[in-house]
Amino acid sequence: MCCLKYENDYYEEVRAQLPDIGEAIETPDGNGKVVALNILDISMQVKLEGHEQPLEYKLEEIETMH
Repeated sequence: MCCLKYENDYYEEVRAQLPDIGEAIETPDGNGKVVALNILDISMQVKLEGHEQPLEYKLEEIETMH
């Protein structure tokens, strides 16, 4: 059980770094909104303005828009 607790702490830490679903962000390809998160990969699916399909971006590729 101790290793599961460690993993949970790690995933909570990673999740705290990722934007929320629905949050507006800037990507190298333009502005969009987060539609899904991948905590294991530390990435997210982003629906860009004017695009049909969401694209995947790593955390270090995006900036949040506050």
